[in-house]
Amino acid sequence: IAVTTAAAAAASGGGSSPLPVVGEVPSGLPSVSLPSISTHLVYQLLKPALIVGVFSYLLTMSITRTFGLKHGYRADANQELVALGFANIVGGLTSGFPSSGSLSRSALVA
Repeated sequence: IAVTTAAAAAASGGGSSPLPVVGEVPSGLPSVSLPSISTHLVYQLLKPALIVGVFSYLLTMSITRTFGLKHGYRADANQELVALGFANIVGGLTSGFPSSGSLSRSALVA
């Protein structure tokens, strides 16, 4: 990776890039704020958000139950729903990504 990066920097003429610069990357953490919401946007995003939310919850519960059986603990569906909802609310207020489980990543860790 380092060799390829150095070769690309040398080929670009030592600092000038053929790619346009979009702007500065903000430093620091994003501020906590409520997003601007319109009723039109809510109606437009309601159905996809419900589908993504249900799929995310089902995937998370599937992972939780799989590892619960493997490691000998009981999965509490209500606790998982509250934790997933809280994580996504905090992520939404801080411009974060929606959170969910990933069976392929979880299988690598365990």
